[in-house]
Amino acid sequence: MLTTMKHLHSAIRRKCSAGSRRQNTYAKNVAGLKRAITVQRLIHNWVQPHHSFEKGTTPAMAIGLYPRPIPLVEFLTTRGFHSLPN
Repeated sequence: MLTTMKHLHSAIRRKCSAGSRRQNTYAKNVAGLKRAITVQRLIHNWVQPHHSFEKGTTPAMAIGLYPRPIPLVEFLTTRGFHSLPN
């Protein structure tokens, strides 16, 4: 579990470098930064398979929330989890 949290934290730091630089558009205010971090957290948990689980498994799959990784395009265009097909 600790490794997963370290991985998530380092991914957020890499992809949302707004934590240290104020020139990025999404870091101009707290709401924008929260949005960017939320998107990263959702992608980490639902879209990207994680290396510490068996091959091709996301954290959401590992705890039994969903049977497969969600492709990024499907994830970004779906309005709520009720409309995702299994």
